[in-house]
Amino acid sequence: MRRALRGFLLVLQRHPVLLTILYASALTVMTGCGEGLFGPKGDDTSRVTITGTIASGASTRRAGHGSSAQLDLSDARRVLVFSFSNYQLADIVDGSFSVRAETGTATALIFLGAGDQYIGNLYAGGLNVLPLSNLRDEENIVIDLETLTQDSTSVIPSHDPIGDEIDISPEEVARLREMGAFFESLAQNIDADGDGVPDLLQGRRLTLTSSFSVFGGQWGQDDTLPVVFDTARMVECMNYSVRIEGPIAMAVADPGTVALSGPAGGEYDDIVTMRYVAEMDCFITFFARPAEAQPDVPWGAAMLPFAKGIYSFTLNGSDHYNLSYSSIDAKYHMVVAIPTLHTGTSGEIVSVSLDYRLPDGTPVDPATFITCLQLQFGRNDDTRVEIGSLYERVKTNRTIEQLTSVPVGESIQVSSLRSLSVNYNDVLGNEYSIIWH
Repeated sequence: MRRALRGFLLVLQRHPVLLTILYASALTVMTGCGEGLFGPKGDDTSRVTITGTIASGASTRRAGHGSSAQLDLSDARRVLVFSFSNYQLADIVDGSFSVRAETGTATALIFLGAGDQYIGNLYAGGLNVLPLSNLRDEENIVIDLETLTQDSTSVIPSHDPIGDEIDISPEEVARLREMGAFFESLAQNIDADGDGVPDLLQGRRLTLTSSFSVFGGQWGQDDTLPVVFDTARMVECMNYSVRIEGPIAMAVADPGTVALSGPAGGEYDDIVTMRYVAEMDCFITFFARPAEAQPDVPWGAAMLPFAKGIYSFTLNGSDHYNLSYSSIDAKYHMVVAIPTLHTGTSGEIVSVSLDYRLPDGTPVDPATFITCLQLQFGRNDDTRVEIGSLYERVKTNRTIEQLTSVPVGESIQVSSLRSLSVNYNDVLGNEYSIIWH
């Protein structure tokens, strides 16, 4: 990995099925967390400017919950813009604001009072996030929301960028609307410790996402075509885990003190701490519900899904945080990334081409679904080579820029290869691992 891990992998409760799944998929060992204010990381070429002005008498009725019950949009003093991995806080000056967001992500805008109390969130085109992909003008990315008014906790722009600056199909908008529960959970987790102030403003933000892994089939090689596993059963045979990320200041010395329980009112008795890693700027921990694999499916459904609900996350055995989780169905952003290896005269892998299709076989543009890509080559001697990184926005020579053709600069003989995992993050921050033999 590009950055040395400080910390260690938690022993996996000696569960044999889970160990098999983990070896097969490697479950995407992270090479960076990517949390931070816009500006210090990355470059401005991947940013979009979002502006707006709060209307006089902006609210039709007051926000209706928590400490924001007596506040309306005219009381807003700051705007918090965030995706699953980055955020920025900007002042509202004379009723107007200008913020930067990262392209290729689902981004929310939250309006806060003088004490950083939640007032409401942007609601445009029937969505409470802006899907910042497929932008019409990649060279001059400016979205002016124009005049903003409020209805309950929805902040409504007079200019709707969906279908204008953001060029997505009606089908994609409808699909995003179906996932409204996910974004509702994202907003609820802004203040997991319940002190009335967004956690990320206190350096204590916890991010809760899903991780999916599934067997893809056999990779192609030169003139030999790939053999794809039964795509109709891929979602059925999916393996699930929950991923929680937090700042390094919240990391614990003893991973045995990290736990997850829930959902409230229907608690599971089979949740295990699957892995805990503390790195330079964050900690990451995975939780799973192991089960016996289906006998007729390679690497079958050996890790069960988590239901929607409120979960209690524990650090140090005593610090408790209530986190809302929405179990987004893997089918919404799953694409089957089908690899073909291209080799040189001595059998080394020169490049990997990737063909992206929906589970029904329909070809798709990966940029609609994927924010970043990683290839993990698992060798027969149990070593691994990684190209690309997830959860980090720093541009490096290991970042995969071209999603359909990836050069391999490492020395990897195809005869030494045991598995290839094609890993990607979707626009919501969830991760997928498609495993090939």
